Amino acid sequence: MNIKKLLLNSTFLLCFFPFIRIVPFITAEAQPIAVIPALLYLISFKRSRFFHSYSLPYLLGIFFYLAISITQIFFNPLNNISASAILESFIIFMIPLIIFLALLDNLNLISVKLFKTCIYLWFALSTMQYFFPSLLIYLGVDRVLGTLIARFSSSAIGGTRGVVGFSSEPSHAAQIIFLMFLYCTFFYNNNKLKIWSYYLLLLMCILMCLFNRSTSVALFLIVYFLFHFVFKALFIFKNKIQNFHKIKVKKQNLFIVTFILLGISIIVPQLLTKSRLADVMFLLSYTKISPFNLFSLLKFTIALGDLRFISVYAGYFNLILTHGFGSGLGSWSTGFLYTLQESGINPFSIPYFLVYGFINMKPHVY
Repeated sequence: MNIKKLLLNSTFLLCFFPFIRIVPFITAEAQPIAVIPALLYLISFKRSRFFHSYSLPYLLGIFFYLAISITQIFFNPLNNISASAILESFIIFMIPLIIFLALLDNLNLISVKLFKTCIYLWFALSTMQYFFPSLLIYLGVDRVLGTLIARFSSSAIGGTRGVVGFSSEPSHAAQIIFLMFLYCTFFYNNNKLKIWSYYLLLLMCILMCLFNRSTSVALFLIVYFLFHFVFKALFIFKNKIQNFHKIKVKKQNLFIVTFILLGISIIVPQLLTKSRLADVMFLLSYTKISPFNLFSLLKFTIALGDLRFISVYAGYFNLILTHGFGSGLGSWSTGFLYTLQESGINPFSIPYFLVYGFINMKPHVY
């Protein structure tokens, strides 16, 4: 494998394991180390891609908000945004862009075997966490991964929450599982996966979704199957209806499809009764959210113990407070709670802050 393929495949591989803390002194739960080989690739082979038509408007936006932060440091003595918070936000915005630009138009160089290995590893660990957590402890896997991954759990978290895989919580793992779904489809549509291998990998992803029990992955899964399989079936039906009598179905493919559908029909009812999605449905049936408005939705997410929607709301409300200009990169470190209160939400009404203290948070808006 030449250096170009090595850097691109390293970038691709590390995208599936962003929660492994390779750098020990960084306390962040996610360490997207994939940016290192991605940056090396761009510097070595594609320097001009930094100014690609896809990235230039985005870069201008980042530097605009960077300029706002720097301006406030010099001209607003009451503003106490630290240089470290500005740098942290700048890096957070740049990392995904660098990875995207490295992989752009290069997915034909990605090893399918490497992708399969990622799914096999995630599936093996998720299965062990769900069925045999004590074995992970006995083999010492729990101790090793507990050192490398923040808040790692060798078993399902409990209640209606599932396994975490190679991540710190089920909702984080859900994003990786959904990414696997998308790449399964991509490689299959580009004739890099045989149909039996495609169905097998999809089955593993489906089972991981069920072990995960995240509402996020449940919604991802619904959207995925709705737009992929339903529309694909309609497309095939439209093109093949005239030659229906000539269609031949291989017994092997029929067996695989039947096996997947049978597995789903047996496992789904058992797991959905004890899932985060079940929590949502239960709360929807007992929570009064009519007439529907933004504040009723915020109260609903607070009842679920989810701060992501609240943080997104505060992030966008900041635009109203600043007449559309925003407060600049890193301003979350000093202005999040103030913005939340100005938006009409009392932080004292949120159990998280009462338990862990009134701390400024990064909005989950990216």
